[in-house]
Amino acid sequence: MRTTLLSLQAHYRPAQLIVTHDLEDAAVLGDRIGILLDGTIAQLDPPERLSRRPASLAVARFLGIPNIVTGSIEAGQFRSALGPVPLEDDLPAGPAAAAFGSDALRADPCGSLRGVVRGLHHRPRGATLRVEVAGLELEAAAPVGRVPRPGEELSLGLETARVTVLPRPVDVDHWLRLLKDQLFQPIAPVIGRWVHPNLISLLALLAGLAAALLAAQGRTVGSFVAWSACRTLDGLDGSVARAVGRQSDFGGYLDTLTDFVVYAAVPVGVLLGHPSEAAWRAGLFLLAVFYVNAASWMYLAAILERRNRGVATTGERTTVTMPPAIVAGAETVIFYSVLLLVPAWATIIFWLMGTLVLLNVGLRLAWAWRRI
Repeated sequence: MRTTLLSLQAHYRPAQLIVTHDLEDAAVLGDRIGILLDGTIAQLDPPERLSRRPASLAVARFLGIPNIVTGSIEAGQFRSALGPVPLEDDLPAGPAAAAFGSDALRADPCGSLRGVVRGLHHRPRGATLRVEVAGLELEAAAPVGRVPRPGEELSLGLETARVTVLPRPVDVDHWLRLLKDQLFQPIAPVIGRWVHPNLISLLALLAGLAAALLAAQGRTVGSFVAWSACRTLDGLDGSVARAVGRQSDFGGYLDTLTDFVVYAAVPVGVLLGHPSEAAWRAGLFLLAVFYVNAASWMYLAAILERRNRGVATTGERTTVTMPPAIVAGAETVIFYSVLLLVPAWATIIFWLMGTLVLLNVGLRLAWAWRRI
């Protein structure tokens, strides 16, 4: 079919509108390509500009651009874990993401980046490497003549001219993770030499359970101190893992699981310490909504990961993708902090938080209906 259409184009030079889901067909047959997303044309450009300069993160993900790294625009530069990238365009300061193909990241003895080879992918147009750089898994072009083995360290260079920087919506959790990494940066490598990140996750779990137990005993200050320690340790484990190169899927899974245990235990502790019929009704409502919310998030995340629209393309610093929500990690910390400090407000806090989390489910369902 492609050959037939090319022959017709060469002989008659007609105006053609071709609808296809095959990106290669579109690039070969079209002078301009329109990307249709959510019922609107997200970008209309020649093929070479489309691949080099996607108009948005959504377009970049649709095109299958393998590397998307989150960061921020500051003083005319894009700053991320990969270092500064000068900007050609005048973009406003704020959260942003850099999108680039494997051809922009290459083995270079003089390169400023250090990476560890994690795998090899054989493509029709050549091999690419899966490398871990600054705690991020990226796709890089394999060097000519010699294919590195998994576990081998490489010096890499990033061709900034091939990097597209795109502003992204403000994400409170994303900013807090960046701030947390900056705060823990001086101590994370030192701690990582002696303490495994998974042990820190388990210590965070123990601190969270201690907060619940102290709340059940009516010890307000003690429960808040334990909760603060829990959240500090929970933030430290990821920073340590990235600092010493010990990120793992199991570590991310353990971190998520312990969070869920603590998020369930704290409301129960408050209810046991300040029992009332109204509080129990509100607390049961919150826990039931937590269950539904967890299912709506985890199943959606699994689908997005299966469709290659997960953390590998969003650049999120989490184990699996987390679509934006009204109540996420930062909001939960605030709600629980107030709950432990003022347990008399438990009924109001439970109803309010449960309602907002239920809205999460509805918004996530609407988001999924439009996009998957």
